[in-house]
Amino acid sequence: MKKLRMMLTLLMVGLCSWQSAWAEDVVAEVTLKETNSLQTEILAQQGITSLKIVTHLTVHTNEGVQLGPNDWATLTSMTALQVLDLSDASASEMPNDQFKGDNTNCPNLVTAKLPKDLTTIGEYVFYNKNNLVTVVVPSTVTSIGSNAFSFCDNLENCNLSECDLTTIPSYCFYESRKLQSFNIPSTVTTIELNAFKNCRVFTSPLPAGLTSIGNDAFDHADMNGIEVVLQEGTKIGSNAFDDTNISSLTLPSTYYKYNGCFDNCSNLQEVTLKSPTVVNHNNYSVTSIASNVTLKVPSHLVALYKGDPKWSKYKDVVAISPAVTDYTVSADLDLMNSSIRMEGTPNVYFNKEASLTISGNSAQAFNNYTANASAYSYSNNSNKYSMILNESADVTVNGDFKQRLYLYYGSKKWYFLSMPFDFLVGDVTAESGSFVIRNYDGANRNTTNASSGNWSGNLASDVEIKAGTGFILQASEETWITFKAKAGGTNYAFKKKSDVIQIPLAANNSNQEAGADNTGWNMVGNPWQTYYNIHNMNYTAPFAVRGNNKYITYSPDDDDVALEPFQAIFVQCPDGVSNIEFPANGRQLTSEVTAANPINARGVKERQLFDIQISQGELNDKTRVVVNNQATKDYEIGRDASKFFVEGSTTPQVYSIGADGTQYAINERPLDNGSLALGILFGADGEYTFSAIRNEIGQVILTDNETGIKTDLQQNSYTFSANAGTINSRFVLTFSSIGGNGDATGINTINTNDDAIEEIFTLDGVRVGNSRENLKKGVYIVRKGQKTQKIIIK
Repeated sequence: MKKLRMMLTLLMVGLCSWQSAWAEDVVAEVTLKETNSLQTEILAQQGITSLKIVTHLTVHTNEGVQLGPNDWATLTSMTALQVLDLSDASASEMPNDQFKGDNTNCPNLVTAKLPKDLTTIGEYVFYNKNNLVTVVVPSTVTSIGSNAFSFCDNLENCNLSECDLTTIPSYCFYESRKLQSFNIPSTVTTIELNAFKNCRVFTSPLPAGLTSIGNDAFDHADMNGIEVVLQEGTKIGSNAFDDTNISSLTLPSTYYKYNGCFDNCSNLQEVTLKSPTVVNHNNYSVTSIASNVTLKVPSHLVALYKGDPKWSKYKDVVAISPAVTDYTVSADLDLMNSSIRMEGTPNVYFNKEASLTISGNSAQAFNNYTANASAYSYSNNSNKYSMILNESADVTVNGDFKQRLYLYYGSKKWYFLSMPFDFLVGDVTAESGSFVIRNYDGANRNTTNASSGNWSGNLASDVEIKAGTGFILQASEETWITFKAKAGGTNYAFKKKSDVIQIPLAANNSNQEAGADNTGWNMVGNPWQTYYNIHNMNYTAPFAVRGNNKYITYSPDDDDVALEPFQAIFVQCPDGVSNIEFPANGRQLTSEVTAANPINARGVKERQLFDIQISQGELNDKTRVVVNNQATKDYEIGRDASKFFVEGSTTPQVYSIGADGTQYAINERPLDNGSLALGILFGADGEYTFSAIRNEIGQVILTDNETGIKTDLQQNSYTFSANAGTINSRFVLTFSSIGGNGDATGINTINTNDDAIEEIFTLDGVRVGNSRENLKKGVYIVRKGQKTQKIIIK
């Protein structure tokens, strides 16, 4: 019985198959007079009783009528449909998933002609449509969704060459192994990941305007010996051409990290690497085709490639000829000796992650030189700079030298800057929006005796700003700003290691009655295109820099800080000084600075530092008191620093107050009576905390006159509440001991005739013994236990 049933079943299947094979095509041609009427029009055709019997369908639409959602749904239910002609129908978009699936949504579809004015083909439209052979796409299409033609095993014809496409999306033709009649439109700039992976009969040339090729974009595609030449700036994803049969590949200078993009290309004979630095091969093994491939690289890198443990495995390494004329530099470029120089006079464009080091004395010439940097804010680890560290005396830029700076905060922020070259305001450009530039008027500060309101108006286009001079800039939006060095002007960027850069300082002291705290102020800047260690400046007075909504004051004697490239600083001009000097030995490519204070390192101190910080959450500010009995209570240029304020800032701003009301950021003074008033500008109501962040003095008492609370800052911090505004009389510091010993009235003294003196030092920290005997005339520092004191030998 079971056998009989099986035989009947097989007979029925055979009859159905025979009937299907010999059945006549069922053809329908309809014109839609209104949207969503397709089903009605088809079933109105003579002899058509069901949508499922139609094998060929042609659809027209009257003027103003488009295919609607119900019309597209009708098409998916036509299971026998083999040929669909919509070329005289109107529709702007083809829905996602329209014919998706092998066994659903028109499983027998072989040919599809798409609507005449179609602009968008949705995602997965023909995904896994195994019977599909030909798709006719109108030139009006400008967008295709991901996976639109993926897994179409028999797709041969899909000509997009006349379409105005800019992107071939991810997985667009993935695993469509028979694709033949195809040309990538010349307008395409981006080919996304896996777009043509496993297209085994792919023969299309690549558009000249490509800017991005995604991961595995052509992996295992048959590219029929194509010579692939990618233009400058094109980004290439990992394994982009893996296991293709291209014959040669030229990669732009922006390709600087090997990512396996030409692995396993068995027909490959030649690879040209234009990167100005050796392409980093570290994370990939040498490919199996290495011994067949000749590398062409810039002439200055030939020896380095031949010495590289991985690149040396390739067949040969030769110089590119003619020489590369345009380089984008994405990794640090080290012309490490006189024999390694870039050929000719190339144009070089340094990304913000890349710096240039030139060693040796031989010449190096460039045509146009462009460097990039980002600036979130000063003293921010996110800043990135393209720096220059040069030793050669013969570096020339024959064309334009430009510095591009990205401003992240636009109109929300003033940037305090200085360029290492002369430039005209009119030569500064913004990629978008507008900007203004102003300079600092130290003479006005002296005249008005006011620490704020000393900025010029917006500078005119014909104003020249000199190298190493500070200025402020604000843009209307987040944008790139480009500064172009003045032709024939001063440019410190390629100063060599033996140079000392001098930046002039103006005395700005015409008002003899002005207080010293408002006299002699200048805004200058780091003149080197590197970080600069402030310990190497031939200038020892304090200076101020703009931080996040506050000013930060440093002392070259006491703070381990590197100025950032392009960073402006506020300095005072002491009597008898005409410039500030920046010797080349302060240059460095990192922001890290080690201590450089030999006296303090030996524990011998004539100056005791105390830094007190006020904070509210992540907002904070500090002021410094330096106890030095050789200083005076008056403001001294060279020791003291006036407090700079940011108007409208929510950051609390703290300062000490002199007897005459002077507001100090750094107050170097004798101990006197051991007390000093603090002032605070509170940006908002709230809870605040005082803490000692550096204390070389010992016991320091903070008195809150409002609450009567006394706090030993050597042991504890102090938290309190305050309202927005300025308070100058609430807080007092009392220095109860120096070096951790003694009373509150003065510095501990040493009996210098005592035989128990342990050590004697010169003022620069050199130990000369432990006895006064045989000392030459001069000033010395003696130490006994924790006590130190100056003595004079006459």
